Amino acid sequence: MGKILLGDVLANWSSYELDESIYLTAGDEVTLMSEVSIVSLDENRGRTFGRLEYLLGIEQIRDVVEGLEQQLGRATTPEERLPAVLFYRANDAFMPL
Repeated sequence: MGKILLGDVLANWSSYELDESIYLTAGDEVTLMSEVSIVSLDENRGRTFGRLEYLLGIEQIRDVVEGLEQQLGRATTPEERLPAVLFYRANDAFMPL
């Protein structure tokens, strides 16, 4: 389990395994500079463990990014991806344009 910035994950999501998940420190504001942990799938791990809380899985990040890029018809930046990821996390739905 290594720590990296959320912006890096959003920029390079395809370099991670689809069964991995993103966790961040509980209660922290979610920004591109948020330090996150990428952890492998564990059926026994809950939405929170220790001081960490679940953000989304890499597979969900892929779906959000690909959906956003399909809607816009172009590649997107991490700055554009973050609001779409946060909307998906809060609503379990893709962000309307």
